Amino acid sequence: MISTVSGCASLVSVATSVTINPLPLVTPVVTPATPTVCSGSTVTVNVAGSQAGINYELFNGGTSLSSVIAGTGGAINLVTSALAGNTTITVRATNPVTSCSVLLTGTSVVQ
Repeated sequence: MISTVSGCASLVSVATSVTINPLPLVTPVVTPATPTVCSGSTVTVNVAGSQAGINYELFNGGTSLSSVIAGTGGAINLVTSALAGNTTITVRATNPVTSCSVLLTGTSVVQ
């Protein structure tokens, strides 16, 4: 439909509905079991107070370091793949239904 106002023609827009999905909680506490390991070793990262229905995964920048683990509402452990050098580990929490994700605080540097 075209509307003319003051001699100017323009298309009339149609209202649309937008759904805003909530982000996963950023409150779970993240701690590595061991911040110093030998090259080739794995690191276990504990996420206390995980959120049920949210998936958790370890990353070094954009590189995945672990399998995806579903939150339980309690503590969960994420285990890295074998590490070869200094690594900055972050935990990404993702809602698998909406794909909304956040990085949890408590980044760990493993040497």
